[in-house]
Amino acid sequence: MKFSGVYAAMVTPFDDELSTISEQRLRDYTEFLLARGVDGLFALGTTGEWPLLSVEERLKVAEVLAQTVKKRVPLIIHCGANTTAVTVRLARHAKEVGADAVSVIAPPFYRLDDEALVEHFAVVAKSVDTLPVFLYNIPSNTGNDIVPSVAARIVAGSPNVVGMKYSGDDYLRFRSYRQLLGRDFTLFCGNDSFALPWLVEGADGLVSGNATAYPEVLVGLWGAFASANLRGAKRAQEVLDEIIEDRDRRRELSFFKNTLACRGISVGEVRPPLLSIGQNGIAGCLRQVEHLTSRGVLST
Repeated sequence: MKFSGVYAAMVTPFDDELSTISEQRLRDYTEFLLARGVDGLFALGTTGEWPLLSVEERLKVAEVLAQTVKKRVPLIIHCGANTTAVTVRLARHAKEVGADAVSVIAPPFYRLDDEALVEHFAVVAKSVDTLPVFLYNIPSNTGNDIVPSVAARIVAGSPNVVGMKYSGDDYLRFRSYRQLLGRDFTLFCGNDSFALPWLVEGADGLVSGNATAYPEVLVGLWGAFASANLRGAKRAQEVLDEIIEDRDRRRELSFFKNTLACRGISVGEVRPPLLSIGQNGIAGCLRQVEHLTSRGVLST
């Protein structure tokens, strides 16, 4: 299976009390994304509030998604956790329910040396046999950076580690991954501010939080780039930059969820300790949606 194009980094829909996963909202939201042309789905990552979910909730989301998607697009389930054992449990379950790949962060909080990182990913990769595994490097959140030399060691020892989502902000680092790991290794840009520049540097696609609320923007950017329409791709990146600039990154997930609500897709709010954008922020979301719709950027 070829992993490429735009993957929506999904939010996790809750009921109105934020107490349980809303299965119906998850199904409706999935159909919203698929109808707008995303090439794949990336669930239970940073945008999906995974640290605020129980293991049982993560298992449920994976099951419902696999049942809903039914192989229409590739489904990547993020299975990273604080411990290797929980990561293995989540990864095996993702394989059992029919995910097309799993994604795994470096375990957060404790600072891990190279040997610990290599061993962690080796154990997880082996536990799911031939299922594709993606490294997910977001050092600003985990505190543990999967540097190119460590990534190369992991890949050399685990043939089913086939790619990486890089959500850092080091332009030269991305180039180093591509040069060291080769063209057959799938590299996803996980930082929308660098979407077009990293596509130029050889990214195979975008795993985008913004694609969860504004899928048309990212699908348009990818489509323009893939068809060698650099001018169109630049215009799409400019729209994306405007969207990113127009919000407080500390409340980004609430922006996504409330933007979806403004587009008719109820997914609930963020769980504490994350904070809502409040009524003023919601009004701003509505203005932005109306503005982008009037410009023909968003579909109704």
